[in-house]
Amino acid sequence: MKISMAQMKVNPKQLEDNFQTIKTLIEQAKQQGSDCIVFPELALSGYLLADLWYNPSFISQCESYNEKIVALSDGIIVIWGNVSSNLEDYLKGNDGRQALFNCAFVAHNKQFLKRENGSTLPYVKNLLPNYRIFDDSRYFISGQKFSVDFMFSPFIATLNNQDVRIALEVCEDLWSEHYDVNPTALWSEKQIDLLVNISSSPWTINKERTRDNHLMNMVKTYNIPFFVYVNTVGMQNTGKNVVLFDGGSKCISKLGQVVAQCNDGFEQEIKAFDLNRFAPGNLVYNQDKLLNAILTGIKEFDYQIFKGKVNWIIGLSGGIDSSVSAALLVLALGSKRVLGVNMPSKYNQQITINNAMLTAEKLGVEYLDVPIESLVDATALVTKLNHEDANSIEVVENTQARIRGHILSTIAAIRNGVVVNNGNKVETALGYCTIYGDTIGALSPLGDCTKMQVFDLARQLNKRFEDGVVPENLIPKEDEEGLSFDFMPSAELKSNQVDPMKWGYHDYLVQLYSEYPSHGFSDLIGHYKDGSIWKQPVSKWLKFYNLIDFESFIDDLKWVDYQIQSSVFKRIQMPPSILVSRGSFGSDFRENQGIYSCVDIKQ
Repeated sequence: MKISMAQMKVNPKQLEDNFQTIKTLIEQAKQQGSDCIVFPELALSGYLLADLWYNPSFISQCESYNEKIVALSDGIIVIWGNVSSNLEDYLKGNDGRQALFNCAFVAHNKQFLKRENGSTLPYVKNLLPNYRIFDDSRYFISGQKFSVDFMFSPFIATLNNQDVRIALEVCEDLWSEHYDVNPTALWSEKQIDLLVNISSSPWTINKERTRDNHLMNMVKTYNIPFFVYVNTVGMQNTGKNVVLFDGGSKCISKLGQVVAQCNDGFEQEIKAFDLNRFAPGNLVYNQDKLLNAILTGIKEFDYQIFKGKVNWIIGLSGGIDSSVSAALLVLALGSKRVLGVNMPSKYNQQITINNAMLTAEKLGVEYLDVPIESLVDATALVTKLNHEDANSIEVVENTQARIRGHILSTIAAIRNGVVVNNGNKVETALGYCTIYGDTIGALSPLGDCTKMQVFDLARQLNKRFEDGVVPENLIPKEDEEGLSFDFMPSAELKSNQVDPMKWGYHDYLVQLYSEYPSHGFSDLIGHYKDGSIWKQPVSKWLKFYNLIDFESFIDDLKWVDYQIQSSVFKRIQMPPSILVSRGSFGSDFRENQGIYSCVDIKQ
C-alpha cells in the first residue's frame, strides 16, 4: 500500500481555498501512484475558529465540501478532517447541546468507505482538550457519546483484491493519559493494518521531540503495525495569540522504525511512501526552530490578516528588542515593506542612536529620525505637568512612551501601515511598559520570548544575514557565572536608566509562573528551603545576582509576583503575540485582574 501524507497549510475560514489545495494535492498523490492520501484535522475550515463554530451557515458550508472530496476519490482512498452536524440519530443520548462533531472522513472510489459493521459514518474525535488554548468541549460532542462497537469498527478498503483494515483517530485521541478512554488501545484490539491520526497540533518549543517520543511509545506499547500521523502547518489564531503548526508528519512501524517523514519546518509538503518497501530512517528535526517559527508567524499573519498589502512601522530605538524585531520583519517580508523610526529624546545616548542607524542601513530599510523633545515640552505645557504632583519622573517617562506610540500610529496611517510591537515576555509580565505607548501594535513577534531567547535570536539573525544587523554591543556574553554587557539594556526614559530586571533569573521566574500555574512559586521556595535548589541550573542566577540569603531571595520573589499580578490590565490590552511557549499570555495562560497574596511568599 502506497500512502501520501498531505502535510497541508490550512488557512482558517477559507473553505474554497483549502478545497482547491486538497484537490491539487490529491492529483499529486495520484501522480505519485499512491493508493491513499491523508489530510490533517479540520483541513477545510481550520481548527481555532472560536465561536464561529456556532454559526449554522458556516457549518453548512463546511459540510457541503464533503461530497466534493468524495467525488475526487476515484482510484484513491482519501482521508480528511471536517465537521459534521448529521450524527444526532446515532447518539446514545443528547444533552440538548448543539450537535457538532469533529470528524475524520474516508472515501474511496467516489463513495464513503464502509466500516466492518457496515456503516459509512465518519470517526468522531473522542478526546476533547479543554486546557491552554483549547476549548473543544465548548463546541464539539465527543465520540464517547456513541457506543464503542459503533465508533471503533475499522474501515475496510479493498486494494489488489486484499482487504486493508484502517483505524482513524483525531489529534488528541493520541494523548490519552489523563482521560477515561484510550482510543489507541481500543483500536489495537481490532486487528488493524493501519492506524491514522489526523492532527492540528500546535507547536511550542521542543514540542516536536515530545510528540515523537509519545508516538513511538504508543506504537510499541500497543503493537500498531503502522501508525501514520499527519499534522497541519502554518498559522491560526485565537484573537490574543498567533498559533503555529510545524507539521512533522510521519509514519512509524511497530518496530519503531521511521518509515517516512515530512519536514517540521512549518512548510506544506506531500510525501509518498510504500508500506511494503521502505528504507528505515532517523528522526530529523528543523534547525533554528524558534527563529523559523517566528518568521512563519510574521509571514502568515501578514498574509492572512492584511493580504500582504501593508507596510510595517517599527520604533527602532537602537536597543536589542527593536533591532531583533526589525531583522525578523525584513527576513520575513523584505526590506521594502519595513520602515524604521528613531524617536530620540534628551535621554537617548548616542550609542543607541548610532545602533538604530546602523541596523536600518544594514537591513536596507527606510529610516526616519523624529526627535520628540519638543513634543514632550509641549505636552508638559498644555497639561500643566509642572504641577508638583504631576511632574514626577514616572509621568515624564510615560509621556515619552505615549508620544512615540502616537508618532508611530500617525506614520502608519499616512503610509498604509501597521505598527509592530517590540515587547518581550519578561517586560510584558513585569509591566515594564507603558499602556498606549510601547504596548501598541498589530502583532507582537517577541511577546512570548524571554529576554534570553531574544539574545539567542539576535545571534542567529546575525548568522543568517552574515552581517551584524543586530549590533554586537547589545548582545551579552554568557558564561558559567552569568552575563556581561557592553551596553546594559535600558528604556532610556531618564538619565542613567537601567532595566530593573535580573535577566536570566527573572526570565526563569516568568516562565515558571506562566507555564506551571498549578505550582506557582511554591515548589521553588521549597527547593530553596531544603537546599536542593543549589543543585539546579537556576542556582547560577541566584549566585550571580547575590540572592544567596533567604530574605533577599523572598524579597525579590515578592517583587516579581506583585509586578506580574498588578500588570494584568496592560497585558489584556496588548496586541496578539506569537505563541512559542507552554504558557503564553493571552488565550493560553489566562488571567483576570486582582491580587492574590501567596502565603508561601510571605514566609
